[in-house]
Amino acid sequence: MMAGPERWRVSERETFANAIIVRMDMTPTAWRRDFYVEWMRWENTGARWNPLATTRDGGEWPTNPYWNENGGNPVRNYASFEVGVAKTVETLNLQYYNAVRAAIEREHVSSEVSNEIRMWGTVGFAAMLDSGWRPAASPAPAPPPVVVPPAPTLEQTLVELEGRVRELEKLMGYMAAGFASWTGE
Repeated sequence: MMAGPERWRVSERETFANAIIVRMDMTPTAWRRDFYVEWMRWENTGARWNPLATTRDGGEWPTNPYWNENGGNPVRNYASFEVGVAKTVETLNLQYYNAVRAAIEREHVSSEVSNEIRMWGTVGFAAMLDSGWRPAASPAPAPPPVVVPPAPTLEQTLVELEGRVRELEKLMGYMAAGFASWTGE
């Protein structure tokens, strides 16, 4: 699962959505999964192990704990898939998201859900819900059980960081060359 600066692929969103559903003691269904996957698509975050862009603290990735500043309440980069799922569920279990939890449980979106999604900060998805979007009802069996991918090893993390450093060094070189051509130095 790629949870670095690249945006989450659909299959990764589906895996994360199923993990959230299971962690909330619900049976994974296509409706529930599709609701979360669409919400994640609107979040469009590259936050590590955090496709719904929660700001819940604890368990951050030590190398880079924040995805963004978000007005002083930063979206977190989490240390592992399991931590990301746990922190997302902790956030969803807050009293502010009662209608969202009820919608997922009942597979029915009430009028209050878009307000809670808006409070979360995903205004585009809230507007889509207001306009009538709903996950398709699915008579199909539930998706397969969640398979938790292994956490990256220290070596994999170091390789990823080294690649990012090389990209930044290259970018800095281009910027220096451009500056020199503008100033004549």
